[in-house]
Amino acid sequence: MNNDNQILNVMSGSETDRHRFVNTSAFLTALIVAVLVTFFIGFSLYWNITNLKQEKINLATAEAKSFWNKDAALRRWASRHGGVYVKPTSRTPPNPFLAQLPHRDVTTTDGTKLTLMNGAYIMSQMTKEFDKTYGIKGSLTAKIQINPANKPDEWEFKALTLFESGVKEVVEETHISEKPFLRFMKPMFMTEGCVKCHGFLGFKDGDLRGGVSVSIPLTPYFEAAA
Repeated sequence: MNNDNQILNVMSGSETDRHRFVNTSAFLTALIVAVLVTFFIGFSLYWNITNLKQEKINLATAEAKSFWNKDAALRRWASRHGGVYVKPTSRTPPNPFLAQLPHRDVTTTDGTKLTLMNGAYIMSQMTKEFDKTYGIKGSLTAKIQINPANKPDEWEFKALTLFESGVKEVVEETHISEKPFLRFMKPMFMTEGCVKCHGFLGFKDGDLRGGVSVSIPLTPYFEAAA
């Protein structure tokens, strides 16, 4: 009888151990599945967010290039025509940085006074208007400037240095006044029309003169993606 009880106890213990093993295995399997599902959901969410952000960066880059091309077309037009003459006003006074030009200021046959706006002067006014109206910043800058207002900031200076080594364009997501911007910059080379105003600095046709940058605010892009 005692032997039978011992056998029953052993069998009962084995059955209990088997149930514990089965329960433990089921728990571990469920835990592994839960971890894998959580990982894949997290990875998918991360990939989607990253992909969406990159898509917005690509759109902002395309916009920056479009504005840069428009600015370049305007500069070429102004350069080919040797600048344009306008009536001087408080907003557009005679450019003191063109004082070396003998025909900066002229008077028409009917007595109207006009002052010359070269490409850089035109671009300066236009980029200020764009910044004020649309928040899109533009800059025409160089390491050697006629106008101190065109001094490059730290980011532009680094880009200008890269242009000296042959880099064709610089694009980067960065911050201006703690706000996110997409900054895009390409080099600017001297043309025959540029020599008229900048030749006295020693630059020749074809020389690297500086760079033109466009900064697109990214907040509207990120808000649209939220």
